[in-house]
Amino acid sequence: MCTGMNKTWNLCVAVLIVTGLAMSSCSEGPKRFRRLVVYSPHGLEILQDLARLFEAQHQHEEVGIRAASYNIPSHSILRQIEEERVQPRCDVWWGGSALMFMEAKAGGLLDPCPAAEVATHLSLDLRDPDYYWLGTFVLPAVIVYNKAAIPDWEAPRDWDDLLNPKWKGRILIQDPVTTDVMAQIFCALIQTRSGGTGNPEAGYEWLRNLESNVLTHTANTEHLFAELNEGKQAALTIWTLSDVVVQRHRYNYNLGYVIPESGTPVLTEGVALIRGSSHLETGKLFVEFVTSADMQLYLADPKNGYYRIPTRNDLGDRLPEWLKGVDVRDMLRKMPIDWSIVRRDRAEWIKYWDEQIRNKNLPEDKSVG
Repeated sequence: MCTGMNKTWNLCVAVLIVTGLAMSSCSEGPKRFRRLVVYSPHGLEILQDLARLFEAQHQHEEVGIRAASYNIPSHSILRQIEEERVQPRCDVWWGGSALMFMEAKAGGLLDPCPAAEVATHLSLDLRDPDYYWLGTFVLPAVIVYNKAAIPDWEAPRDWDDLLNPKWKGRILIQDPVTTDVMAQIFCALIQTRSGGTGNPEAGYEWLRNLESNVLTHTANTEHLFAELNEGKQAALTIWTLSDVVVQRHRYNYNLGYVIPESGTPVLTEGVALIRGSSHLETGKLFVEFVTSADMQLYLADPKNGYYRIPTRNDLGDRLPEWLKGVDVRDMLRKMPIDWSIVRRDRAEWIKYWDEQIRNKNLPEDKSVG
């Protein structure tokens, strides 16, 4: 199914289930299926799982549903949807940062989502004010460390602790030029250090000091965690809480994490309907499905292996044990960030980091992973 698709996709996984006709039984006659196409960076495993559950939920309807889902890198989705503006192939975009959805809304690429059920359970910073996108999970940034290499009592407790010279050559950073999550974290730290002035110099200086302790910049998350788990030299990184928990439980990685004491950027993953899509009503059903309380709890449940942190504030005691004690509504000492400024200046800030800060303090024989 990837044949002939746009070459800007640098990863494409085959359609899960194709549209068509099926015979439910000879007595009932043929049952026509509505088609749904979802673009997502969440990975094939979760896409297959949710496609199965979504279809099962609608299997008894007179008109059934078959989902076609494409796993596309996060940084490619917005570009792909822009290129398909005249003739959209996608009905629903599930997974991507709030910043990407803001860009898509500004570009006229989205239709408002039906938000009646979930609206009262999302705070204003977890959705578009006009419901052009809705938050599905949150990704708090944390300081991650190898527990074998760094005792819990010695692990950095706050952002500035990462600048201590004792961590020189022990920090891994995933490349923010190609990684949306890392770019957002860097930009959030720059924006909060501007003190509301809009001047990024204090943030740049912090990143320069961090770079003096960086061993290398990794190309992908798998490399990041594999290197960190080995602990030969690198012992620290910055990443999101959910991914750390997944690495510990799925791969038995010996990792600890610290929620920075001064507050942390909390990134939002969302879902949206594509303007001009061919299957708007089915798309609305999928949006309702992934924002429902049942599905947010399903994706948070450790036995399902996803460890997502829900956006809804009405789940209370139904949250799984690993999230007990985490106030999802307070977002774990959430750092106050003006994401509109980040959206406006992000490209300039990351370009400056890439050209003026990256590798400036690294020894010449260090290679970038």
